[in-house]
Amino acid sequence: MKYFNKNFLIQNFKKSKSALLLFIAIIPVLNVVSLLIMGSSYKSSGFVPNLETISSVSSFGLFILPFVLSISLFGFIFKKKSVDFVNSMPVSRKTIFVTNSIGGILVLIAMTLINLIVIFITNLFFPSIIINAPILVDYFILWTVSYIFVFTISNIATAVSGNTITSIIVSMLIMFFIPFVHNYVTELAHQNYYGNKLVCSSEQCKPVNYECYGNEDCIKKQNQGVYEKHLSGTIADNKYDYTTPYQLIRKIFSVNTLYQPKQILIMIGLSIIYFFVGMNLFQRRKMEVTETTFKSFHTHSLVKCLTLVPVIIFIYEILDYTNSSSFLLFAITLITIYFFVYDLITKKGITNFLKSIIYLGSSIIIVTAFCFLTKEIMQNKESNKYKVEDIEAIDILPVELDFSYDVRSQY
Repeated sequence: MKYFNKNFLIQNFKKSKSALLLFIAIIPVLNVVSLLIMGSSYKSSGFVPNLETISSVSSFGLFILPFVLSISLFGFIFKKKSVDFVNSMPVSRKTIFVTNSIGGILVLIAMTLINLIVIFITNLFFPSIIINAPILVDYFILWTVSYIFVFTISNIATAVSGNTITSIIVSMLIMFFIPFVHNYVTELAHQNYYGNKLVCSSEQCKPVNYECYGNEDCIKKQNQGVYEKHLSGTIADNKYDYTTPYQLIRKIFSVNTLYQPKQILIMIGLSIIYFFVGMNLFQRRKMEVTETTFKSFHTHSLVKCLTLVPVIIFIYEILDYTNSSSFLLFAITLITIYFFVYDLITKKGITNFLKSIIYLGSSIIIVTAFCFLTKEIMQNKESNKYKVEDIEAIDILPVELDFSYDVRSQY
C-alpha cells in the first residue's frame, strides 16, 4: 500500500511490545475466568450462556482498550519533544495515520480472534459450559466491529485534542452525544412515563394509591378533580438501532437487544467515515498544540458546554417533576463548580472568566429551552392521552429478562 509503512509500524510496536501482549491477552483471560466461575455452579447439569453472557468482559473492555491502543499509537502528538522527533522523520502525516490505524485494527482483530479461540477451547474442555457455534460467530462479528468503531472514534479525538484527557472527553461526545439527544427526543415521543396517560375526572375511576409527590401541576389538577396516571409500567419504544457503546448504556436503564444486524452495518459505515475524517483532521492538525485542550478558547468552551447537556437535561427532568427550589440551587452550584473544575483538570488553569460565565449561562438557557419545547410538542399530542372510558382492554406483553439458560436434568 502506498500510505502504509511496515517499518514505521514495527518500530511503534517494538516500543510497547509488552503492553501490546498484555492488551491482546487481557480480554481472553478474563473471559475464560468469568465463564469458569459461572459454569462451576452447573457441573452436573449444564450452563448455556447467550451472547450477552459471554460478552460481559468485552463490554467492559470496549470503554477502555480502544482508547488505550489509540493513545499508545498516537500519543506522541501530546508531547512536544515527540512531535518534533516524528516530524523530522521522512514519513508523511497521511502515512503515519494510515499505518497506525491499520496496525491498531489488526491488533483488535487479533485480540477478538484469540478470545474466540480461547472460548471455543474452554467449551471443548469443560462439558458443563455449552456454547452454540452461531453465538461464537455473532460474538466475533459484534466485538470486532465494535472495537474498531470505538478505535476510529478515539483516533479522531486524538487528532483534534491537545492532551489525553481532552481526547477521552471528545471520544465520549462523538460516541454518546447525538444518540443521547436523539434518544431523549424519541423517548419523549413514545415515553410512557410522561407521554402516555390515563385521564380520569371522577372519584370512581381515581387510580389506586394516587400520589403527586409534591408536583404542583399534579396537585392543582387533583384539586380540580382531574387525575392523570402515567403508564410507567410499559416498555418504551425500542425501534431505533444505536451503536454498541450506546446500546450498552441503554441496557443499564431499559430492556433492549445488544446485537442487531442493522446496528453492525451502521457501525461499519461510520467506521469508514470516521477513518477518513480522522485522516483529514490529522493532516490538518496544528502540531504545536500540545499539553493543552485546543488552540481556540471558543472550541474549548463549546466542548465543555456539550459535556453539560446530558446533566442539564436530567436536572430539568427532575425539576419538572419535583419543582424543588432547593434542588435547583444545588444543581446550579454543582454545574458552576464543574464548569471551572473542568478547566483546572484539562487546561490546568482558569482563563477568560467572564466569557466562561457567558458560555455557562447560554448553555443552561439553550438546553432548558430545548427540553421545554420538546416536551411541549410531544406531550401536547392528543394521541398520547387516553380517557378511561375509551379503553377496552390493556394487554401486558411478556419481556425476556434472562441473560442465560440453565439446562438441568428433569427427574
